[in-house]
Amino acid sequence: AAHNRHESFGRTQQGGTAVVAFPRLAGFIQEGGYLRDPTGLGRWAGLYVGTDARKTRIVSAYQPCRSTNRRKQKRRRTRGDTVWHQQRRYFQRRGIFSNPRTMFCRQLTLQLRQWRARGDEIILFGDFNENVYTGRLAEMLGAEGLCMTEAVRQSTGEEAPASHFRGSSPITGTFITPGIVCHNTFVSAHNG
Repeated sequence: AAHNRHESFGRTQQGGTAVVAFPRLAGFIQEGGYLRDPTGLGRWAGLYVGTDARKTRIVSAYQPCRSTNRRKQKRRRTRGDTVWHQQRRYFQRRGIFSNPRTMFCRQLTLQLRQWRARGDEIILFGDFNENVYTGRLAEMLGAEGLCMTEAVRQSTGEEAPASHFRGSSPITGTFITPGIVCHNTFVSAHNG
């Protein structure tokens, strides 16, 4: 599990990611097999599993969203507890004034490319807060060097359903590298 280690909002802090391995998979966790976002923001966490012959990174990620509801934005802006605001403060303190979503995409894909360069396969699942088929991150994951595809469409031939109660597109998904053979997936529409 990973969360923002730089700020604390008590029991109600937004954000964080986690991956759980049950006994059958837990036996394959490699030495140093717990993965975390190196910034300490909790944007992704995962496990490094496999055998001597083949290793896979299983990663859970969360890309922050910025609310478009002005009343909600105004209320949250004064508290500043949204994941987007937490990450914006972290980067601004370091002289980086890019959008936290831009930083997430750049830094996550850079990390994934480093793992691929080592020969690792990758299973990436998460809440990406953008369309998993047409969004910026989907384009970056599908580019040369990663060549990742969304697993629901690959294994079922159909696109995942909308995954937020106010949305009309799938914003949660699972991406896999070419060496991962996906036989079955399940995703439910919000409240499905």
